[in-house]
Amino acid sequence: MASIHSKVYLYFYSFLTCVNHRLLLVPLTDPALTKLTIWTESSSDEGDYHPMHVKFGEVAVFHGSSCRHYVPMNTTKYTRMSLDFRVGIEGYFDSEWMMEGTTDDHSRRRVVV
Repeated sequence: MASIHSKVYLYFYSFLTCVNHRLLLVPLTDPALTKLTIWTESSSDEGDYHPMHVKFGEVAVFHGSSCRHYVPMNTTKYTRMSLDFRVGIEGYFDSEWMMEGTTDDHSRRRVVV
């Protein structure tokens, strides 16, 4: 099994900075082949993991910054691939924040929908 984590624990973000980020997961391979999907808590530190059942062509959106999540080990002959990225919500996102000890935390862009 992959390690259970949340971005809060991995990047030491403050909860107030991260609570309004959303993580998006886009499967690039068909989960029906690998029999894998992301498992996440319903809310922070609940421990009530449940599968999201994201299908090929769908996008999962969840509180990955505060809710722990994982994908079980792949035991099939197929490779699991996905895109994972986060979106900050205006009014709650601190565009000046940088992880201590780093000089560049990727460029940030504003997208209006």
